[in-house]
Amino acid sequence: MQSTNEEFSEHSGELEALYIKESRYGMIRWFMRAISNSADFDGRARRKEFWWFYLGFIVLNILAVMADDVITYLTGGFSGWARLVATLFLLLPMLSVTNRRLHDIGRSGSWQYLWFGPLLLLVLIFIIDSSIESETGNFIYGAIGVLIFSIAGGWVALLILMLFKTSPKINKWGAPAKRV
Repeated sequence: MQSTNEEFSEHSGELEALYIKESRYGMIRWFMRAISNSADFDGRARRKEFWWFYLGFIVLNILAVMADDVITYLTGGFSGWARLVATLFLLLPMLSVTNRRLHDIGRSGSWQYLWFGPLLLLVLIFIIDSSIESETGNFIYGAIGVLIFSIAGGWVALLILMLFKTSPKINKWGAPAKRV
């Protein structure tokens, strides 16, 4: 079995060509790269790929909200379908590019639980609240405050991790996603 360094040196010409090609990418190409690699949870992703995808994610969701507002205005009823479709369409690529970005800084994809972990607290809060008979409802308000703080803290922590530079070393997920 070859060592990781030997495998890297075998493919260094291919990687160099890829690095040169990627140097000419713009927002749309980075976004489409993340979409086309949405089923790939292995490997590494550069900061550019992650942040351009994230910006595209936000822009498409804003457009979907605007479309929902127009549909609601025209039909007189509530419509959240455009936002739902946009979010569901982009969920798998978001998870994939985040996973690969974490690999690029030498972290496991399990760190993504910072996105979803606090949401599990929500279920727990409602289970506990439904089992406690409270006339004032103070428990639920305090619990929701803790939940909001947890979600914000988890998201901020993960977004800070996404700012880290590419690890220059070959790791178990492959060669650096960026020439360093």
